[in-house]
Amino acid sequence: MKCLGLFAFIAILIFTVGCAPSQNDSGVAPQSAAGSTTGQGEPIGAAYQLILQYSVTPVKPPQLANAGLAGLRDALLVDGVIPPAVPNPTFTDDPNLDLRLLRQSVGSTLDRYSPKINRQIADDAVIAEMARSVGDCHTTYFTASQFADQVASIQGHTQFGGIGASLRKVQPGDPLVIWRVFSGTPAAKAGLQEGDVIVAVNGQSVDGETVQAVVNQIRGPIGQPVRLSVRSPGQSTAHDVMVFRAEIQPPNVEHQMLANQVGYLQLYGFPEGVSGQVQQALDALNRQGARALIVDVRDNGGGALDSVEQVLSTFTPRDTLLFTLSDSSGKKTDYRSTGPTQPKLPPTVVLVNDGTGSGAEIFAAVLQEQGLAKVVGTQTAGCVGTGQIFPLPGGSGLQVTVAQLLTGKGKVLNRIGVTPDVAVQMSPQDLIAGKDPQLDRAVQLLQTGR
Repeated sequence: MKCLGLFAFIAILIFTVGCAPSQNDSGVAPQSAAGSTTGQGEPIGAAYQLILQYSVTPVKPPQLANAGLAGLRDALLVDGVIPPAVPNPTFTDDPNLDLRLLRQSVGSTLDRYSPKINRQIADDAVIAEMARSVGDCHTTYFTASQFADQVASIQGHTQFGGIGASLRKVQPGDPLVIWRVFSGTPAAKAGLQEGDVIVAVNGQSVDGETVQAVVNQIRGPIGQPVRLSVRSPGQSTAHDVMVFRAEIQPPNVEHQMLANQVGYLQLYGFPEGVSGQVQQALDALNRQGARALIVDVRDNGGGALDSVEQVLSTFTPRDTLLFTLSDSSGKKTDYRSTGPTQPKLPPTVVLVNDGTGSGAEIFAAVLQEQGLAKVVGTQTAGCVGTGQIFPLPGGSGLQVTVAQLLTGKGKVLNRIGVTPDVAVQMSPQDLIAGKDPQLDRAVQLLQTGR
């Protein structure tokens, strides 16, 4: 299963006991969410070998080994070891010898500083820094709990014990705003409203924190309370709201009819099986007489590559070249639409922002370049590639970028993104006030043609 995904500045706050990426900061790409485990050895060696073998970006053994030791030093600093004494051998560019030297350095460091730092902390720190050293946005390390969540998300089986709302930031330093409150959830029952600003969680300020960091603070056992300090629109001071977590399955697709027969379809991701849900939503809007369509993929980080292909096939004529994958050997694989000979689509606008990544970027770019939709919003994330997820010994996982991806007409999106036909910004003040200038502009474009 190939996948596309990005950790963006948004996360749905309906957590398992177990978004995010990520941090969810928030990737494109895995091919196998549950491929064969790479050996029965320790995870550092398995991750090291996977990156060297599969990364589409050329990587040298000393680069990985030095990065791993840097990650270990950082972990020791966090634990208060100043300065940390981590052996730093001269690596040789021989992959086997360098791995042996890396293992020896990690082992001697654990012997020196145990129990200050344990094996799991060391593994996490070393592998995470090796993955970061590759320098692309999809080569990512997942701890055991993150890996389980990631696989569930890709497979469309995500269930969370949480509050039933989504958070959003326009920029990393902006206020953290409740963007959606899902009907019937603990957030709705507790009186949380769209536009509320989260100031603190359980008494701890969230100022400067990433969305995912706040997600991690709110996450907890089902049935247990979390105390949120929120500032409602028009108020200068915050008030506390106690919310009792519950098990909730987040939506993949939502739709509604807007004024003037404009259909609205929101895609939160591209997990397995989402194409059927998209078709059902389009059929429902068609029955209601939709004369125009808005597809909202803002803060959509991607999902399964096959799902992106299937959803695009709903919108594109049969045999349209959608996108092409190119691996490190130069082998190219074309993906073509399997849809109707001539889909009957109304005038369409796709909404995007800087949280639109990976598969969602491909979706927007293909409809744009095929002349099937106008794109409204802000430049997308530019995080597009194809990767593969590998389980590691001990339950963690590694995503490695294994191929580059081009649109059907040869556009490179990685590190560039999709440029909207109509650029519309959104401010923190818009979020707090419940305004959506990007959606308003999309409606105007469909109604007036300009």
